[in-house]
Amino acid sequence: MKKEPTVPANISALIPPAQLDFIKTNKNDLETVTDLVKNQLKICPDMKETDDDLNTLPVIFHYYYGASEFFICKYDRKDHMFGYGIINGDVKSSEFGFFSLKQLMAIPGLQLNFSNKEKTIEDALKKSYPKDYKKMLAGSI
Repeated sequence: MKKEPTVPANISALIPPAQLDFIKTNKNDLETVTDLVKNQLKICPDMKETDDDLNTLPVIFHYYYGASEFFICKYDRKDHMFGYGIINGDVKSSEFGFFSLKQLMAIPGLQLNFSNKEKTIEDALKKSYPKDYKKMLAGSI
């Protein structure tokens, strides 16, 4: 009988279930992803940490589904997250806010971007929405 690969609960909680099931089919991918998420979690600010400038918040996790994106900047290691959400591509109504990890994981088809290279929320939004990013951030702060 083939043994199911194990992933620490704090790591598997951050990877959408369907995506995690797929990744578990390849041991090398699973190890790579587990290490990546573990490293991101190490540098993730706690919810209690404050910042003077929201634009410089780090993007720790980037989730997406269709035209919706969630740039997670803080996480309490339980269920509460803080970041920037863009729902259905509506950049005019996008804003900083609080998210529930449990509710995010319940979105069918949600994916975690493992190749996110942007270091700050400003960098991420500038790359994804070059025409709109200044207006979005300025309107949210």
